[in-house]
Amino acid sequence: TATIGSIENTISSAGTLKPSEYVDVGAQVSGQLEKLYVEVGDVVEAGQLLAEIDARTQQSRVEASRAAIEAQEAQINSREAVLALAKTNAERQERLKAADATSQLDYDTAISNLASAEAGLIQLQKQITQARASLVSDETELEFARIYAPMAGTVVSIEMNEGRTLNANQQAPTILRLANLSTMTVEAEIS
Repeated sequence: TATIGSIENTISSAGTLKPSEYVDVGAQVSGQLEKLYVEVGDVVEAGQLLAEIDARTQQSRVEASRAAIEAQEAQINSREAVLALAKTNAERQERLKAADATSQLDYDTAISNLASAEAGLIQLQKQITQARASLVSDETELEFARIYAPMAGTVVSIEMNEGRTLNANQQAPTILRLANLSTMTVEAEIS
């Protein structure tokens, strides 16, 4: 007897279970992988510290950049004093020239010294600006030595172990993989 019902056709197939969303977490700076704070299977939150790379080189660069800026800033007072003296001499030579009591050479020298002092101060200020930009870059590189989770998920694999040297100059080495396991997909081939 014919009846209304569901028809099911089952096909057996092998497949691979994969997370629908994952991210390979890598390093942006080179150095030795100093500490891994997670293991396979750990559930992590976005922004959680996952690993640290030996940051002594980056820390040294930051300290050197800060010292260079401090040295240049210390020179500002000296350059400002030179500029003030050059202005005073130029004003004196202007008054003497108006009274026809100085030589053209002395007047030209005073004007040249004033221009040179102004240029020297501007050049030093620009060097400080450049050094500050370099410091920001060095501080950013130092921050990259600490690797944080870009998303919440589960650590599904660890590619690098503690003590391994990472070379980020040629390619970003993958340290571990985070995956969101709440939604999974099956990749299967069915003829």
